[in-house]
Amino acid sequence: MAFRSKYGDVPIPENLSWPQFVFQNFDIYGDNKAVVSYVPRLKQGDVLAIYLPNGIHYPVVYYGSLFLGITITTINPYYGVQELAYQLRDAGVTYLITDREHLGNAQRAALQVGIVGTFTIGKVKGFVSFDELVQDDGSRFPRNTNVCPKEDVAVLLYSSGTTGLPKGCMLTHYNLIALACIMGQDSFFNVNL
Repeated sequence: MAFRSKYGDVPIPENLSWPQFVFQNFDIYGDNKAVVSYVPRLKQGDVLAIYLPNGIHYPVVYYGSLFLGITITTINPYYGVQELAYQLRDAGVTYLITDREHLGNAQRAALQVGIVGTFTIGKVKGFVSFDELVQDDGSRFPRNTNVCPKEDVAVLLYSSGTTGLPKGCMLTHYNLIALACIMGQDSFFNVNL
């Protein structure tokens, strides 16, 4: 049985990608800084795995990639080789970014799956580093990517796999915007229902 909320409908923009929605009001907050990376090797439709612990590079990689129409899958940095290989294969990952600490597992899993490229946080011989990826004055960053908010998958999130293998959940740009709009309502955290 479906119930209708006693609160009004939440307006949800239909013509924005998730990064456009998040960054649409940045001019209002002039003292805040935001950096978005340009990743020339990746293209719209690629899937990038972020195999990193939380850190300063994480949101830059996340939003920079989404701006380009790249799908993100986040991977638990505590995953071993087999768990990592499973998610890389299941998500159709083409590129992976990791740090030195996780590079060994990332290399072994990438070889099993056939990943096109692995990027690193910090310089590691034989790999393209994050710093190399973002060496650009911004002129090469595409101004208009053709993201279809209701159809293009923004993120592939995976369950923990407590009842078997982890399962992926595809969230479009529109799904993320809808959630943000709903959570942004004053009534969302009202416990006096």
